[in-house]
Amino acid sequence: MIENIAIRLHPKAELIYKMDEDIFLTRNVFEILKETYDKALNDSIYEPGFVAPLIPVNVYGHMRVLDKLNLLDTYQNIFGKTGYLPFQKLDIWRNPDAAKFFWREGGYVPSIDEMAMKFDDGSRNYTACPIRFSVGCVMFTRKYWQNMGMFRVLPRGVGMTSEEIQMCNRSSCDSEAMIISENAVVGHLSFHPQFETMLDYYVNNRDKFMLHE
Repeated sequence: MIENIAIRLHPKAELIYKMDEDIFLTRNVFEILKETYDKALNDSIYEPGFVAPLIPVNVYGHMRVLDKLNLLDTYQNIFGKTGYLPFQKLDIWRNPDAAKFFWREGGYVPSIDEMAMKFDDGSRNYTACPIRFSVGCVMFTRKYWQNMGMFRVLPRGVGMTSEEIQMCNRSSCDSEAMIISENAVVGHLSFHPQFETMLDYYVNNRDKFMLHE
């Protein structure tokens, strides 16, 4: 309901950027997402539904980041097999140590700012996510929101992840692709099962979460 109200209160906004409260932004990420959406639209290979950056603490994003940094074997030696699998099976969703790995614990992964600079080659390359995507940071159009009848409001409860399910279902059933930029990166503190440990980690390791130019 709150998301619907916010969008309706800005009737001239044709592009909507939706972020969770534990997302850490990087330079030019909004511009890159818009340019990536335009490229995907012009390429006419997919009908883009929404566009998102690479998010390391994310079921889809962690695989792309590991691949781009040549760290898949390293990660799997520490945490075991990973993949584009149901999130409940994966350490990236349930294990705080996996989240810490992507927040530079152990020195394997660079900062999100370094990754953003490394990955942004100006190409606006993208992939289409084939699995459920955690929509912690996404961009979509007002038309997209209107065409799906706004976000459904549940009769009770906070509705956490309800818009995620709605957007992913729409992408699958209406062939509106979940477009993921290969040139943009943002940070995500943690998933819910990791949250208490990662909040403490954040408080005691603030340097890992500061801007690194």
